[in-house]
Amino acid sequence: MEFRGHEALERLALDMRKYGSKEIERRARAELRKVAVPLREAEKAAVRALPSRSSGRLRAEIAKATVIQVSMNTRWNGVTVWVNPKRMPASRRNLGAYMEGVSPFQRWRHPVYGRRSAAWAVQRAKPWFYRTARGSERRAEQAIDRVVDQIAKELGS
Repeated sequence: MEFRGHEALERLALDMRKYGSKEIERRARAELRKVAVPLREAEKAAVRALPSRSSGRLRAEIAKATVIQVSMNTRWNGVTVWVNPKRMPASRRNLGAYMEGVSPFQRWRHPVYGRRSAAWAVQRAKPWFYRTARGSERRAEQAIDRVVDQIAKELGS
């Protein structure tokens, strides 16, 4: 979930660059990161709660790979909560996308018990990510607005 192109956040990022305050920028990033922590934790809990016939190791790996990214630069400004595939084992980098069912990852096949000569199982997506994020959008936007207003007052803009 991203709040990209948020006008107030863009103005704040420009003001911080204009006044050259690394300390205020560091604090702004930390405050924006705090806004996303409840959503990240909700996403982790939601993926761990998905039904599974196995030990839940794969769901735990996805939860561990769920991260927060705060960006305040010239390309885009925003707060993102996402499943970082680079934090997953190489053989399972797309697992989060497969479990969510985003195009083109609607279903996946795998060998039963890892035996390629045996039957292969087909699994369907069990969406959790966007469903969980939808409930947090308004609260996150309000929290981001509060942080932006607080930092803007400190800059005097």
